[in-house]
Amino acid sequence: MVDLEALFSVESIRIFNRWCKDSSDPHGCLCRLSNASVSLLNGNNDTVAAFSTNDTCGSSEIDISFTTPCLTVLPSASPTALSCLPNARKVKLHQQNTGLPIQLFEMKAVNSSGVNIAQGGNATQSSTFNNNQDKFGANNAVDGDSDTFTHTK
Repeated sequence: MVDLEALFSVESIRIFNRWCKDSSDPHGCLCRLSNASVSLLNGNNDTVAAFSTNDTCGSSEIDISFTTPCLTVLPSASPTALSCLPNARKVKLHQQNTGLPIQLFEMKAVNSSGVNIAQGGNATQSSTFNNNQDKFGANNAVDGDSDTFTHTK
């Protein structure tokens, strides 16, 4: 989970999925995020938007758009479609279906200005592979460095 440390309008989430050994992914590590859920939580930890990653096998990048059309609130003869973005404080990635560890290079939460609001946020995870926080810790997912990665047990 990534705490954005303030409430932000989130336009999209981009996950840089991690392959194993080499980019041809001979061990199927890209599949580990298949059917995971990505949730945006408000300041009360209530889910304000959710998305399933579906089949991630062969996908090194997972793009999730939270932009949805909505109508103007004010009465109008011709309502205008606006872009409605969920306001979130936290981004939660959860894999409950496979029992496989989660590993990823980077997670970005992007606002409507194109700014990665997750970078430098406080990240946590349920477990860490080999208990090695430096090499596999959650903050590697939001450090802006695509050479580091996070890995659960």
